[in-house]
Amino acid sequence: MDQRLDRLETTHETLRKEIQEMFAAMNTRFDQLSNSRINEQGEDCRINEQREGSRTRTSGSHTGEDGGINRDNSAQDERVPLASFNLEGDAQLWFQLMKEETPVATWEVFKQGLHNRYGPTQFQDFFGDLTKLQQMGSVKEYQTVFERLLIRAGKLTPAHQVGCFVSGLKKSIKTDVQACKPESLTAAIGLAREPCRLPLSRSHDHKIPLKQGSEPVCRLNILIDVASALEYLHFGYSVPIVHCDIKPSNVLLDQSMVGHLSDFGITKLLGEEDSMTQTQTLATIGYMAPEYGSEGRVSRKSDIYSYGIMLMETFTRKKPTDETFIREMSLRHWVGDSLKRSIVDVADSDLLQRDDVYFSAKEQCVSSIFSLAMECTTNLPENRISIRNVISRLVKIKATFLASTQRP
Repeated sequence: MDQRLDRLETTHETLRKEIQEMFAAMNTRFDQLSNSRINEQGEDCRINEQREGSRTRTSGSHTGEDGGINRDNSAQDERVPLASFNLEGDAQLWFQLMKEETPVATWEVFKQGLHNRYGPTQFQDFFGDLTKLQQMGSVKEYQTVFERLLIRAGKLTPAHQVGCFVSGLKKSIKTDVQACKPESLTAAIGLAREPCRLPLSRSHDHKIPLKQGSEPVCRLNILIDVASALEYLHFGYSVPIVHCDIKPSNVLLDQSMVGHLSDFGITKLLGEEDSMTQTQTLATIGYMAPEYGSEGRVSRKSDIYSYGIMLMETFTRKKPTDETFIREMSLRHWVGDSLKRSIVDVADSDLLQRDDVYFSAKEQCVSSIFSLAMECTTNLPENRISIRNVISRLVKIKATFLASTQRP
């Protein structure tokens, strides 16, 4: 029943738009016809005036006034049949009933009848409903309802449209969309629906293209970029470097959607390979490795732990500090439990939907990523894999996903 009501409502809105466009086009055409007739009639009046003198001029003036009334009536009479000819479906049936009740329908009666039948009622506060709307399911579902209400809410400035849309998004999405400062509703919707940029959403200039690759490849590409930067810090420099603060907000994206690691304010240099160092500087809560937070010991393996947490956040859209994680429950425990049951319960709903034709391939891809993230976040540093193995695994996951989604 709800689906039928939604279809009827959508048909109703589409029809109302088409009627408005039809009226505008007909009004323009009628004005052109009226101007043309006025010019022709005026020329005839001037000829009569020249032939018949002052008496004829008076008669011509009277004829001009009568002719104007006739022309207006003629134009009005033409509007109704022309408009009714373009009605379809339910609207055509409505017009037939209206003709039975009002055999001679004027243009004003016709317009008022359409408004009464298909226009919004005075008891509905669509703008109020729009400002109160909250995202409960996926971004796509929220967008559909939002746009349906926006059409009825009246004219809003682009800033008001963006404000209403963003305010109703889930908190985890809203914060990142606001950080990008979208200037139009289209940009805001694109940011919310393209999670490959979120939560890794801090661009150099906030001018990120709205169409970039397919999911989850887009996210994987960014994460591989970050892992490659970490590999250089850990193994590519003369002295091993520990970043110490790996998290999504320290990843910048350029216009080509290439991820860049930033903020080296608490970076540490290591003396020997595989060594650790002590520090009193704390990193961001939720991303710090256990030995870093409790003892201040940092190593390349502490970066691996932070990277694993970022992997989970990117594909669940849940921050490790989310209010739902209390006591013994953490982002890692939450993801780990899902691997024993079903990852659909924890994966980003905009990424993993059962009606997706590539659902199985995406599910396997996300499951592999979660397994990798669990290996990155073991409690003991020596049990965590190296960043080189992380890159190798991510590249294989991406290749497997692409191979499984290629059309024959």
